[in-house]
Amino acid sequence: MPQTPNKLLADALKLPVKQRAYLVEELLASLEENDDLDSVIDEAERRWQRYKDGKIKGIPVEEIFPELGTSAKKA
Repeated sequence: MPQTPNKLLADALKLPVKQRAYLVEELLASLEENDDLDSVIDEAERRWQRYKDGKIKGIPVEEIFPELGTSAKKA
């Protein structure tokens, strides 16, 4: 059975400094390689620019989430 994140952290903290540093580098590199996140960010930026340029219109939050009702205007 896989370890929980808390157990992994506890075990990692017992390692020597160099081994902990290696784990940190590898974990950070794995986050940087997330192409899915990059494509989501790129798409969001394209949509925002199209909105700012007037090429697309926004949709009122009440139409998207009608269950929020008027409370959405207060947020």
